Amino acid sequence: MAEQTLYERLGEQAGIRAVVDDFYDRLVEDEELGPFFENADMEMLRRTQTDFLCEAAGGPETYDAAPVREAHLHVPFTPAHIERA
Repeated sequence: MAEQTLYERLGEQAGIRAVVDDFYDRLVEDEELGPFFENADMEMLRRTQTDFLCEAAGGPETYDAAPVREAHLHVPFTPAHIERA
């Protein structure tokens, strides 16, 4: 029997999306981090984060959004915010 890939062990797209949804639910509810997401397109964020992680784990999904650094240049978070997340 072939060894499972990381993508398969993580539950493929559905499993990764479940983790992404939980992550964003927690961020939005957080008193310090939630305000960063007030005007965000949460479905787009969830979809692109899922695609990013799926691709990184070896799945067939393709991350086609802005490069991560560029996508966050307008967000005024600090290293402490990143640690909190």
